[in-house]
Amino acid sequence: MANYQWRVGTVYASRDEFKETVFAYAVYIARGIKFDYCDRKRVQRVGIMHSKWLGKAFKRKVEVNPKVKMKELVAKVDRKWNLTVSASMAVRSKKNALDEI
Repeated sequence: MANYQWRVGTVYASRDEFKETVFAYAVYIARGIKFDYCDRKRVQRVGIMHSKWLGKAFKRKVEVNPKVKMKELVAKVDRKWNLTVSASMAVRSKKNALDEI
């Protein structure tokens, strides 16, 4: 996200792709983003970090080592995004990653 260039008029393949891009950027800059409306042109509120998105981010790490410890996942979030997550969110994220696998 450090090299991503935001440009007016950029077209995304789907609303979900746009939401994922904006969400990744929000996590990178450690800010919350809120969208007020949800229709064909506008999208809904996106929080700073939730377990479903974090599960997708942890998918590869959990796939390699399904018995990864929660402390490792919490430390990875701290290193990569400079954010603090609770142990319960790490547990839910790991569960979501295992469900996806």
